[in-house]
Amino acid sequence: MPAINPARLKIRCTEIGEYFSDPQQFVAKLHDLLNFYADRIRRPGEAGAPPPLLPAYHVPAPVLRHLEREITPRAAQYPQAALSLVDALWDEKWLEPRLLAAAILGNIPPALPDPILERVQTWGVGCKEALLQKELFTRGVSQIREHHQEEFLRVIGDLMANSKKDAQRGGLYALIPLLEDENFQNLPVVYHMLSTMLKREETGLQSEIVAIVSALAKRSEQETVFFLQETLLTAADPRITRVVRRSLSFFSEENQKRLREKLRKKRL
Repeated sequence: MPAINPARLKIRCTEIGEYFSDPQQFVAKLHDLLNFYADRIRRPGEAGAPPPLLPAYHVPAPVLRHLEREITPRAAQYPQAALSLVDALWDEKWLEPRLLAAAILGNIPPALPDPILERVQTWGVGCKEALLQKELFTRGVSQIREHHQEEFLRVIGDLMANSKKDAQRGGLYALIPLLEDENFQNLPVVYHMLSTMLKREETGLQSEIVAIVSALAKRSEQETVFFLQETLLTAADPRITRVVRRSLSFFSEENQKRLREKLRKKRL
């Protein structure tokens, strides 16, 4: 892997951007760039994260950042060309081109949200690559989340009600940026979605659910404690008890005592 020369990298990314409306040439040039900066001695999992399921070039983060800075603004100017390019990038079945596809999707103007949502749902629900799925349901829908919130919440609700774990995970991923936005005030709908999910006799997704509880606690600790107390009475074991135990540190000592008491009574 050669050392990164920022000026040279910027020139190459600009050259690739010139093919924005020519997906075939764009993809070919992109692979040339990724191949040039590929880390060929990196061993799977050595960075602490599980190895990707898709083939990957493992290029340094600055390479992808430069690419995104050069490419994604063009999506606002040429939305139809952006959709064609996104489709071509996704067809490549390589991690980095698909990550770039998600980033471009998130910059397409939301005047017509359906083409964006259709792609995110179709690709995201069946996606086994956790990092890529998270990018699709967070960055890939950033314009939809900001400008079509009601439609976005409907999609999240459908995902979380889906019987497939991959769909449910996508819905949970999509909620995090929404909860981090202080302008979003419709917390009751999130509590309702989460309650419906926790009442089902299912396991798994504990880490993703705990992340939602953490985000909710930051927004409204007392309301979240009340929600967990009520949910402990009705939700299916063992997932709810494990979620509450893993969430205790998000709350004050007094609220931790309340939750522990509810956990003790649930065991009786």
